[in-house]
Amino acid sequence: MYNQFCLGKTPVFFVALLQLAGVTLAPAAIAQNDFFADIEVSNDDNAVDETKWHYKGYVQQKLKYGIDTPDQQFQFSRDEAGLTQVRTDIFNEITYRQTDNLNWVISAKIEIDALEWESGTQQWELKKPDFFLKDAYVDWVFGNDQWLRVGHQLFAWGESEMLAISDVMSPYDTREFSQTELRDLREQVPALLYSFPIAGGKLSFVSTLDAGHNRYARSNEEFSPDVIPSTIMLQEQDPEKRWEAAIKYDYFLNGGDLRILLADVNDNNLTPGLDSNFNVFLEQHRVQVLAVAANRVIGSFQFKTEVGLRKGQQINIGIEEDQLRAMLGLEYTGFNDWLFSIEADTIQGQKVSYDDRMFSEPTKTDTYGGNLHIQNTAWNERLTQNWWYFHMLNDDGNIFRWDASYDLNDSWELSAALVIYNKDADEGQLYPYRDNDTFNLAAKFSF
Repeated sequence: MYNQFCLGKTPVFFVALLQLAGVTLAPAAIAQNDFFADIEVSNDDNAVDETKWHYKGYVQQKLKYGIDTPDQQFQFSRDEAGLTQVRTDIFNEITYRQTDNLNWVISAKIEIDALEWESGTQQWELKKPDFFLKDAYVDWVFGNDQWLRVGHQLFAWGESEMLAISDVMSPYDTREFSQTELRDLREQVPALLYSFPIAGGKLSFVSTLDAGHNRYARSNEEFSPDVIPSTIMLQEQDPEKRWEAAIKYDYFLNGGDLRILLADVNDNNLTPGLDSNFNVFLEQHRVQVLAVAANRVIGSFQFKTEVGLRKGQQINIGIEEDQLRAMLGLEYTGFNDWLFSIEADTIQGQKVSYDDRMFSEPTKTDTYGGNLHIQNTAWNERLTQNWWYFHMLNDDGNIFRWDASYDLNDSWELSAALVIYNKDADEGQLYPYRDNDTFNLAAKFSF
């Protein structure tokens, strides 16, 4: 199946735009730090429920206000500061506990928009709801702690909060860059997961089929690729291989973890390709990944690192490179109700394949980035605030974010966020969206 995309006058810029959404993760991953520890443990809160059926969900109302006017040299639908989104999210999950060792889970989310900008005018009307299948799988624990999960599921792997190193299995929702809630950042994929204990750790095998690519913003949304002046209509091609596979070994240390990953996957980013007739198209290139991640807690400090080799990474039309991706991070929780963290990231690339019709000799490329994070909880942990600063890879700008959430009770939560984008030079990935600063409000009712 083919989808159409518009390509700007400079294909290099389009590549950079897609990589902004897919390679850099942390600006979208703004949430509680224990997410990676919790993501695969979906049934713990059901363990004390003696009934076979468990039902939960939420309704969330979101408002977003663009506090600046987008750059009008690009084709934004909005041409002034103003309300940019009025969206209602409805989420439901049903779990059926057939036996102590066999669980069935299905969940889905619906998004309903009531506002859209079109040619500088706000259009107020309910849009057709967008349906998202979330978890839809069966869990079976058997034998000597062997675990089999089959169906639509999510994989959140790795230590880095900013760079995709070993986190390669689940695509990302990149429609609202740096604003997406963490529970919605990664998308579930059709997969089979089998794991079993061995040598003091756990060995996991994963295989996916038609997992897809990152989700990009549509034409009237704030971070749409279509804002770039376009002269060429692109076709999206299916990947050469529909399947993906990975092997992961987790070794549990006293106060830490060690993980080793080997994967053969389709890159979750769409990148332009070029055929023999100079026709340009979008596709997912095949990459091989070998990665190691580790963390260790010593007193009030948590040290974490992640290093990965990525072979065959497409970075431009007709050019690939082998990359070394690395992260080094530190967290400190020595003050009551406060968390401080810092992370440094790098990509070291060596071009190994290039199209001599368009490029000269392969060269080595280096890029650096990082982030700072401060978190505070107050009022018996009812109020949580986060302050983030991101320095993008390739020196492609900075992002500042403040967010806060307040639990009124067990059912109601109020939240707010302020996101500021900064890019001084008139080029780079973030440049077209540097004026898309936003103030967001939300109210959520959980049941």
